[in-house]
Amino acid sequence: MIKVFSFFILLIGLTAFGQQKDTLKFNNVKLGLSLAPTFSSRYLKAEADAQANADYFDSIEIPHLGYSVGINFGYQISKRFSFNSGLSFSNKAQGSKSASLETILGYTNNIYYLDLPLKFNYYFFAKKSKVYLTGGANFSYFLSNQISYRKQNNNEIFTAKSDDLNSFNVAGIIGVGFDIPIYKRWAFNFEVNYQHAFTPVLNTPIKRYLYSISPTLALFYRF
Repeated sequence: MIKVFSFFILLIGLTAFGQQKDTLKFNNVKLGLSLAPTFSSRYLKAEADAQANADYFDSIEIPHLGYSVGINFGYQISKRFSFNSGLSFSNKAQGSKSASLETILGYTNNIYYLDLPLKFNYYFFAKKSKVYLTGGANFSYFLSNQISYRKQNNNEIFTAKSDDLNSFNVAGIIGVGFDIPIYKRWAFNFEVNYQHAFTPVLNTPIKRYLYSISPTLALFYRF
C-alpha cells in the first residue's frame, strides 16, 4: 500500500508541474469501467454481556483482500463539481489468523454486495489533467456470503453461511483521485477512497461495521 500511495503522490506532482494554464474542457457525461482491490476490515460494537466474545474476535480476525468491479457514470455539473454514480459487484472479505477449533487454522468470510455509490467530486486542480476530492455515500445490497476454512492439512472446506445478514448496508465515502486524458474522448482515472459503514452487517449482540480502502483504476469515455 505504501508503494501505491507513493506512486499516486508522485503522479500528482508530475501532473501539476506539467500544466501551466487552465485548459479544462469537458463533455458533460462520461461512462466507464472500474476495477479495485479492496482492503476490508470491521470494527465491533458489543452489548455488555457479549464483550468477551467481541474481544476474542478482535484477537483473531484480521483485514483481508477483496475486490470490486463496476460500471461508472459521471455528470460534470460545472468546472469544479461533478456528480458520480454507477453499479458494482464487490467482495468485502473478512479473515482470521486462527480459530477456536484445533484442526482449523483460520477462515475467510467472503461477503458479496451489489453497490450503488452516490458521490460528488470537487476539482481543486482543474486543468487538462485534474485532481479532485470526492465524498458521498454507498448503498449496498447483500447478495450472498461464503466462508472458507483452512485446515491443518492445507485442505479447504467451503461452507455457505446461514446467518441472515442485513439486506442493505449504508456507508460513507471520502477519497482523492485524478483524471488524465489519454486519447481524444478517453480518460484514465485513479482514485483512492475510504468507506466506513453506518449500518451493521448483522443485527446480533455483536454488531459488525465494515470499513475498507480501495485504490481504484477506471477507464472513461466522455460524450
